[in-house]
Amino acid sequence: MLVDGNSKIFIHDLNEILRDISSAEETSSSHLLETISRFKTDIVDVVLSAHDRDLMYVLCKDKSISMCTLKGAVLKTIVLEQAPYCMAVDSIDSYI
Repeated sequence: MLVDGNSKIFIHDLNEILRDISSAEETSSSHLLETISRFKTDIVDVVLSAHDRDLMYVLCKDKSISMCTLKGAVLKTIVLEQAPYCMAVDSIDSYI
């Protein structure tokens, strides 16, 4: 997963990238699975859920945390009191 300067999230298939690296053949495939460009403010941090393979937490500079699917559908947004610098989620997704 990569985040660019325009607050776009790019999700790549790491298994396919590693498979290409270990193969003798050279390919030019990007292995891009999804591009999410729905965020209107700068993204500070992105954390994937350890519990749900289709869930990610996106921390933005507008003091919000969006819980999204890997396709970009926002499930819930939480607004914080202060602008944080990073985010950590526990291993069972019960605390941020």
